[in-house]
Amino acid sequence: MSDETAIKDSNRTEKTFSDIPFEILAKVVEKLDFKSQTKLQRVSRDLKKIVDRSKPPIDGILYHIKDNIKVTFFCTNTYLHLSVQYTGYNKERVFNDLAILLNNPRLRLKRFRWVNESSTPELDQKLIDLMNSLDRKLEVSSLQLDSQLNEDLHIAVLQTVKPKTLETMQFHFPNQLINIDRLFHLDQWKKAKIVYLKDIKLDFSRAFHHFHQFKFIVVRAEAISIDDMLNMRKASF
Repeated sequence: MSDETAIKDSNRTEKTFSDIPFEILAKVVEKLDFKSQTKLQRVSRDLKKIVDRSKPPIDGILYHIKDNIKVTFFCTNTYLHLSVQYTGYNKERVFNDLAILLNNPRLRLKRFRWVNESSTPELDQKLIDLMNSLDRKLEVSSLQLDSQLNEDLHIAVLQTVKPKTLETMQFHFPNQLINIDRLFHLDQWKKAKIVYLKDIKLDFSRAFHHFHQFKFIVVRAEAISIDDMLNMRKASF
């Protein structure tokens, strides 16, 4: 066999990227961290399709706004003990990567914590708009809203979450008078199992019957009467 023939035969058997089975590529992609996956999406359309179909390597998100300028997007994985953190003043990068993550139909979150230390709701509304643009509701097991969100934004965030997957809700209402009746009518509230309410102004004598379905309740309020506690105890038996 001539050298030229040997080279031709070698070229015929040489594998290219496109020859790798989709199933193998998908398994490799799912082993990567989130930052690596986002980089792959920019390499080619084929890789972008694979990443879009792959299960994200995280199960928790912390969305943190400080001084209405600095935005932190922190994601974690319970089992792999990994974390990815975006810190800085490039807000568009945060929202671009969040859009990639939230648009993945295989995303399942154990925890989603929302913290806002600023006094304006602009960046809250920006993420809510992104979540509302999805073609489905987010699957979240535990949702914690620890922020300056007003009443309308609290409702808007809850409505982006799939009711049957939401088990635990945590709300913090610092120095706000909230019409909590609006929460009671949401399917997300009715189907949850655990609720934490912090710094809330609430008339329990009128509202305690809205808590019957919960297995566990933690409330830190201005005042709860003995009668309220007795009524809630009776309702639980």
